[in-house]
Amino acid sequence: MGFDVKTCSKYQALLNFTDQAMALVQDLQKAYPRDQFILTGHSLGGMLAILTAGDPRVTRGDAVALAFAPTPWRKVAQLQGEADGLVALCDPYDCGINSFFVPGARLAASTCLFLHQEEPKPCQGLPEPYETSRWRDELLRARPGDPLVPLLLCKGSAHRWAHYKALLSATDSARSNLPVCSRDFSVLQTRLSTG
Repeated sequence: MGFDVKTCSKYQALLNFTDQAMALVQDLQKAYPRDQFILTGHSLGGMLAILTAGDPRVTRGDAVALAFAPTPWRKVAQLQGEADGLVALCDPYDCGINSFFVPGARLAASTCLFLHQEEPKPCQGLPEPYETSRWRDELLRARPGDPLVPLLLCKGSAHRWAHYKALLSATDSARSNLPVCSRDFSVLQTRLSTG
């Protein structure tokens, strides 16, 4: 496609989304010094919200993040300890698979899972993450073409914004659509107590 290092380097500053998000928040903080900000986003936008709100250049408490299915990040592990005000809202399959492939994917944040909700078709029949160790065991034994393909199809379906929109607007009185939150959900354990 004609891309080379020289061509790509021309656009490098434009592709540094983390610095762009930080600059925007810093400009807003200067313009509105007495206000607090809630940063939000889905997927890459969720990761940017958490990275920006957790950045030491942002005064703690001036910005918090409420991210939907944030892309796993490794840079957050560099944040000092656990940061209050960093929250990842997730479908258990979506963030569970991320936690498996990116250990410590959301260590600095609290993760809130929408448990016991109707899952997309590719997820139905699969063991639910965080509810049983069987799901993790299947991933550990995964071979190309074995359970990995169905799990990735499930993750793709569970990650869609339309799925999160449906979770947030659920009005079925038989099920609560409130997420269960824990810092323990930010890493994939063999089994976590959700009760």
